[in-house]
Amino acid sequence: MPIQVLDRAVKILRIVARRGPTTLTKISVESGLPLPTTSRILNSLAENGLVRRVDGKYELGARLLPITAGLESLKKSLASVHPVVEELSRRSGEDCGFAVLQGNEAVVVDWCYGPCDPRVIEPYSREIPLYCAFGQVLIAFQPAAWRERFLNSAKLKKMAAGTVVDREALAAEIEKIRKTGLHISFAENVEGAGSLSVPVFDDLSRLQGALFITGPLERLSGERLSKHKSLLREAAGRLQSGLAVQREASRRGLGRT
Repeated sequence: MPIQVLDRAVKILRIVARRGPTTLTKISVESGLPLPTTSRILNSLAENGLVRRVDGKYELGARLLPITAGLESLKKSLASVHPVVEELSRRSGEDCGFAVLQGNEAVVVDWCYGPCDPRVIEPYSREIPLYCAFGQVLIAFQPAAWRERFLNSAKLKKMAAGTVVDREALAAEIEKIRKTGLHISFAENVEGAGSLSVPVFDDLSRLQGALFITGPLERLSGERLSKHKSLLREAAGRLQSGLAVQREASRRGLGRT
């Protein structure tokens, strides 16, 4: 069960990470938390070195550096992801990214913005519910027991006009994704925006994440939509091959030690 104060602290850290040096008032407004509550949490984070106060504004603290050092293995595993995401963005002309499952949330761990506004991807800024957009791909390829547990317990909240909040409809869409290996979202998570997403597996058929293209709805239709499907599947194939090569290289490296 989530602990409320921890959830609030994480929300505040995300705001500071995204905005950079930010005042207490702005953090309070953006987080939706009362000023005294925001101040207490920030003071606690500052005492633990996770944020620091400079010239009346809060920014990320030095204590995060040794914590993030433990992410080196994740960074190495994602080394082959960015070139594929960048190329996909260049060829599609849209924002593209790669998301992984973290708890009951879809986390965008790599992304590249397309050349045209508006930018749809908002890394760090807010939670991306699993039942929205590319999160559904992450649900679809979990074990059956996990899927059933999530579908029975998830709190489905309307995020945008196209958000699926009916459990039976969501379950049906999940099964469709399992059969087709593709999900097309229309305003499920962000008003006026949609996405196409596909699963990415490693050489042992284990789900690694979801690769996606996202953009305004007016740019996700007709021939452009068909083109995006082909580009996405091609990019996913290249990414899977890259992950397999990387895993084999890692295995051989361990074998020599």
